[in-house]
Amino acid sequence: MYKINKMTHTTELMNRREITNLIRTGKLHPNPIGQRLAVPSMTKPIEIINAMLDGFFTGAILIRDIRPSDDVDPKFWKAARKKYPGRDFLVIDGGHRSRALRNFEENKIVSQYGKINQIDDKEANDFFDTKETVIIFRCTSKQATQIFRTINTVTHVNEMEKIMANEDSEVSEYIRKNTTSYAEYRNQPHELFSVRIKQGTNDLIIPSNFSQQNINPRREWDELVAVVLVKCLAGMKNVDAGYSVIEKLVDEDEPLSQTVQKKVRTTLDDALKVLKFAKKSKYSKASFGVFQLVYFEIMGQGGRIIDFDKFSRLLWAANATIDRKYDKDGSSIMSKKKAFAKGGEQSTLAKEYIEEMGDLEGVVNFSPRTVSYSQKYNELAEKGFVDVDGNILEMKDAEWSHLEPHAEGGTEATMERKSLNHINLTLEEQLLIKKLREEKSVEA
Repeated sequence: MYKINKMTHTTELMNRREITNLIRTGKLHPNPIGQRLAVPSMTKPIEIINAMLDGFFTGAILIRDIRPSDDVDPKFWKAARKKYPGRDFLVIDGGHRSRALRNFEENKIVSQYGKINQIDDKEANDFFDTKETVIIFRCTSKQATQIFRTINTVTHVNEMEKIMANEDSEVSEYIRKNTTSYAEYRNQPHELFSVRIKQGTNDLIIPSNFSQQNINPRREWDELVAVVLVKCLAGMKNVDAGYSVIEKLVDEDEPLSQTVQKKVRTTLDDALKVLKFAKKSKYSKASFGVFQLVYFEIMGQGGRIIDFDKFSRLLWAANATIDRKYDKDGSSIMSKKKAFAKGGEQSTLAKEYIEEMGDLEGVVNFSPRTVSYSQKYNELAEKGFVDVDGNILEMKDAEWSHLEPHAEGGTEATMERKSLNHINLTLEEQLLIKKLREEKSVEA
């Protein structure tokens, strides 16, 4: 029996220099995966330091002790050590304060009294000798999540930040990996959430495809991916995808199939393609709401976008028209665009957009991409169970094959030998097919 086998905590007074040394040496991780993301505001860390310089108490810093020990149940440290090699402590609450202290000590923050090297040496030493209240927990990751959520019932933290505090959930990990790069994951976010250096600056990093200047503000991008994930899991259609649904998905942590993950990737890929005619070719939360509600309404009807340029033009033209119509009525449409918790409302609005977009022939392919087993069997039976060459074809060796790729607008399909549908063409063969198609087009 371990001496410590249930959650415990101790309260210590630790001077600010000790805290910054722990961060600098890598022993204290001020921004673990489950922590809320750093607020991009340049004023918040300055305000923290100003308050500290003026002698105000800024609250206790809560950290999790993950040091290995023969006296401590491994559930409190073993998994965390694997995820955070070389770390001894993880911040549960107080990341902004601890990072602000480190940055002030490193001369990166200009307080109301100047930088640290502009302050009298005695006052600077007194500042870093001042003790902070540090509460150290021996707990599991799940318990740390609950501590964070409980503490922040009185501090304004949005719902996604609370949900994403769960760092053990593979669902939350999947969501994070799509939006942000983490050293622990060694991941590359989806291109939709890529960043760039702002023109005219040397180091100001901003989103490439979103209109806000901040990267994943308040985990907004995590919410967008989560909404897409919920709708992909529901069969590619508009359903309720609010915070309660996302929280349940994260906490229950059911494995995500490769099929579902592929659907999410395809949706995000398609979102990027639809940006062409969007305002400044960027998304806001509202305009992404428009894309996804229309997209999933079309997918729910069995449709597939085949001309993204035209689809983008029609969608954003319809968006401007519908915005103007709602403005004339004196009502706002913005909340409906982001009403992720109301699948029915999203579906109704999507139908309004699709009607405004007009004739989608040649833009969206509404023919079925596949059919039921019974329909496939009957199709093969009517062909006499033979392939295109007249050879016997059994059901197990056949599949539903479009005569022209469905993604290119093909509507006709037949049961054909699987091997024929999966031939990898050489470059010469592809060029020959392209030439034959062009000749056929000229003749027509």
